[in-house]
Amino acid sequence: ILKGDVSNYWSVKPSNNYSWLVNKMIKARDIIYPLIKRRVGNGESTRFWYDNWSHLGKLYTLLNAESSRLGIPLSATVAFRYRDGRWALPPARTENQLALQVHLTTVVLTNEEDSSEWVINGKQRQKYKCGEVYTYLKGPRPLVPWAKLVWFSYGIPRHSFLTWLVLL
Repeated sequence: ILKGDVSNYWSVKPSNNYSWLVNKMIKARDIIYPLIKRRVGNGESTRFWYDNWSHLGKLYTLLNAESSRLGIPLSATVAFRYRDGRWALPPARTENQLALQVHLTTVVLTNEEDSSEWVINGKQRQKYKCGEVYTYLKGPRPLVPWAKLVWFSYGIPRHSFLTWLVLL
């Protein structure tokens, strides 16, 4: 489905040929997008339009890439318009294009590889932690005062479950 490139996750469209789970994951992109941040090094593996590499968000949506692409193909990487230490972009026609060009003046490509990191509640992580993502997705929930009475390490699971049902 992703054709060997994880960056295709941001551009693939749901299809009846895919399983229910795959289509559900594709539809969850807007929730997942802010969690996966690309750290740009040389810009050769970060997709310009789709990856989360700019503080401006998804450039495909911000700059309406369906109608105006600034001469940058949809499959282009960040390094596509970077030559000899400068960005080669056409003059800005909208406020959003101007904001992008201002942001690009602060981006300098290096010899390092691009990398991905997880950003959950402002904390950057190199590794995926299922518990943190689950807590982020479900949102903050208040702890009930009786939780430690029901769920404790030496409790019999059957009794704990029945007590939990009774208290609910």
